[in-house]
Amino acid sequence: MTTEKAFECIANNMFKVHSVTIFNHIKKMELRIEELEREKRKAYLKQKEVCSEFGIGHSTLKNWVSNGLPEIWIENRVYYDRKDIETYMDKHKI
Repeated sequence: MTTEKAFECIANNMFKVHSVTIFNHIKKMELRIEELEREKRKAYLKQKEVCSEFGIGHSTLKNWVSNGLPEIWIENRVYYDRKDIETYMDKHKI
């Protein structure tokens, strides 16, 4: 085997190895994106999720509730409807 052929073989093998690695990373990123999209589409959010997703603090959320944002109580847990939050925010735009 000539030196040129040996280098070509090595380059092809390296390309295959890196292609597989890149493909695996892309697959992981696609799965993570799907996971994030599923979380985003969630209709009912817990307090912590509302604060995190909408970038507000707990006290701000409580102020929203005292100003009309509906809460959904199921046993000892409170949930917020995503549509109610978006409606509330639209009504309070300046």
